[in-house]
Amino acid sequence: MFPAFAELPEPLTAVYGTPEVNEPVPLYRGPVELSADGKMHRKDAEIRLAWLPAPLVELRVDDFFSTRLIGTDDEWRVYVPGRSTAMPVIWTRATPSVPGSGEQGNAVGRTFEEGQLAAARVRYVDFHLANAPAYIGHSVRYGHGGLRSARALAESGAWRVTLDAIHDWTVNEKRRRLRESGGYAITHVGRLERADGQPFEAGDAAAPLDAFGWLVSFCRGAWSFPMLLVAEDADTGERYEVWRCPRIDADARHRSWFNELSIEGFGAYPGVVAKLADSTWNEPVRHALHWYIVCNKPGPVSIEGAIVLQQAAFELLAWTLLVEERKVLSDDGAQKLPASDRIRLMLSTCGIPLGIPSDLDDLLKVAKAENWQDGPHATTEIRNALVHASPKKRARIFGHGHGPRTDAWTLGQWYLELILLRLFDYTGHYSNRLRRGAWQGTEVEPVPWAK
Repeated sequence: MFPAFAELPEPLTAVYGTPEVNEPVPLYRGPVELSADGKMHRKDAEIRLAWLPAPLVELRVDDFFSTRLIGTDDEWRVYVPGRSTAMPVIWTRATPSVPGSGEQGNAVGRTFEEGQLAAARVRYVDFHLANAPAYIGHSVRYGHGGLRSARALAESGAWRVTLDAIHDWTVNEKRRRLRESGGYAITHVGRLERADGQPFEAGDAAAPLDAFGWLVSFCRGAWSFPMLLVAEDADTGERYEVWRCPRIDADARHRSWFNELSIEGFGAYPGVVAKLADSTWNEPVRHALHWYIVCNKPGPVSIEGAIVLQQAAFELLAWTLLVEERKVLSDDGAQKLPASDRIRLMLSTCGIPLGIPSDLDDLLKVAKAENWQDGPHATTEIRNALVHASPKKRARIFGHGHGPRTDAWTLGQWYLELILLRLFDYTGHYSNRLRRGAWQGTEVEPVPWAK
């Protein structure tokens, strides 16, 4: 073995995994206690992370059926041996016993953790990610000479996050099946720890983990937050787990700013942590990221609805930046300024170009015909035609076909990506979504304010 190879780190070990796309993840099988209305039922049960039709932690209890389960007002809880707290149960379906067939009834419910890891001092918190973005990162070594560019690192202040792609779910046949199926799989395992290696209170991990979830979701352009947390007591070695199942979107090719040929995008982590810790920015950034991700998916929201949500994000971010933080405008001055001017001033302050990009042919043609001077003017006029939809305004916009609205949506997502990256003090490269049809990698360029 070459010395250089021997010095490479081994990958983190995933506690839980997904052998195949959409295969449920077993969490526990054995005796449990179910309580409701002062009564206790002791049963054998299975707890698992089920992906379909939507991800949830599922409790399955055989030989347990009652017509009172579904829709009951009783507050059911499940007690699992070795866990410090009980978990609430919401029954979702039940199957009765079939007389004479020997088939026993069963009940299935949704359960979830309340709170965070137990109060303990730990040296790290391991977590799993489902459907996280692919990347080419630092090398880690596998077994007998195997090598993968699977590691990404992110640091902010006292905190360090190590993220490793799980070997089976890197760029290969499984990853292709995951993408084509639009399904779910645990693709990455991560570790949060203090940069100095010292133990910390488990509760202190909540904020940096949450920030990392927002970053990964922003990178992906779809939801993917840390799940299935595992930690060990720094003194006793006792293991703690949280069977958390947060927001996760099915795998699909969501376009975003993140360059999958690099790990440079994780450099935005300190900025995300800082903004979420800032009382002025916490709520606006969460709302803007949420609207960005919702608008980035083709299914739940139409192009027209996404344009309206984008404008809401622009208005919120512009007010926070120009009125609350920088005090460039007074409250009264901001209210009197037209929306397009507020957006224009925000983009200029962030170092983002105002002109309609040449890649958006359909929007350029309409802007010329309607005498719209730049991107903020065009996106605002289209939004106004959708919200204040008089027949005359609708005819002006819808009469040009679907292309200008698609271009306006693309421009809005590009604006949101750049505004957020600027707020996060990111100065690296990004994947420019305006370069439609370009070979992967050729669309990567420095953010405008770094040129």
